[in-house]
Amino acid sequence: MDARADNPALRRGYARALRLLADPASPVHGMVAVSRTAITLADRPYEDQLLWHTHHHTGLWLVRNESAI
Repeated sequence: MDARADNPALRRGYARALRLLADPASPVHGMVAVSRTAITLADRPYEDQLLWHTHHHTGLWLVRNESAI
């Protein structure tokens, strides 16, 4: 799978959430997703998102365990 084809940051709603998370004045400190696959099916973009959250001191919580999918 081409990782660029499944980049969650290119989705309008997801990109808006990232902008809110990156804004120090925003009351938003994290996001919740049903599962890893709700973010992306591709490994690299998912890893990039985890790193993004680490660098911005925000959280990404998954409702379902990744290993259960």
